[in-house]
Amino acid sequence: MLSGEVAGANVTAIGTTGDQSAVWRDAPLTVTEARALLGYAVSREPTPFDPAEIAAWLSERFPNTDPRLIEGLLIAGTVNDPRRQHFPEPEDLLFCRDDGRYERYDPSMHGRWTKAGRPRLASAAHPSPPQTVSGEAAIVLP
Repeated sequence: MLSGEVAGANVTAIGTTGDQSAVWRDAPLTVTEARALLGYAVSREPTPFDPAEIAAWLSERFPNTDPRLIEGLLIAGTVNDPRRQHFPEPEDLLFCRDDGRYERYDPSMHGRWTKAGRPRLASAAHPSPPQTVSGEAAIVLP
């Protein structure tokens, strides 16, 4: 049974373990708590994963939390989702692959993205690493 501090969300596990899932708290999560727990859930999930797995994990443990909050945080945390521009201060947590599954966002692998969910253009101050194809460096044109 897990309990204690989860990076900004003080939650205590209640209920049973084993085949039954533990409800960590009956009260709905605040936005700050939901953000912290989303980061925790993403960090424990093997990649690639389906975003519904994360939402289900949080819903099982915090059943009275509005599912739209979790959905919104998943959208806001996905660097290549253009809908994230409608959320204040989105975190760069996830990258959505072409097959619809998600990975933890890694700027060195996925490149840099704007808060509007668009690829960030390379600048002299922050050049993007060249993308590779079949293990060979791609040609970068000026």
